[in-house]
Amino acid sequence: MNSRMKMRPRLLALTILLHALVVLALNGIGFSLGKPGILPHLLYIPIILMAYFFPRRGILFSCALSLTYFSLVLWFEPAPAHTIALTIGQTVLFIFIAAVVSLLTLRLNENEEKYRGVIERSSDIILL
Repeated sequence: MNSRMKMRPRLLALTILLHALVVLALNGIGFSLGKPGILPHLLYIPIILMAYFFPRRGILFSCALSLTYFSLVLWFEPAPAHTIALTIGQTVLFIFIAAVVSLLTLRLNENEEKYRGVIERSSDIILL
């Protein structure tokens, strides 16, 4: 992870949140223009970034973002069963992607810590 990003986690989280809000606004504009299927894929960007940089909170963020998107769909496209089913599928997929990225990031961080300890102690082994 970039050291500058580690030093400014609040700025990074705010940037990701602003991106998510812009994408939600673009989706609202798309819905109002009758183009509902074009922009929901842009939601993967903040979901993946949040899950990677903040693995423990990434899933919660994706749940909130997914439910916001779901309510946006219901607001502009009320009641067609196929639209609701598709949106539920997208919501589940958003959360699943965040869970996978969070899990992989946590495992990567654990392995990094484990091997960093081995490398730090390797000079002691060489001296012995």
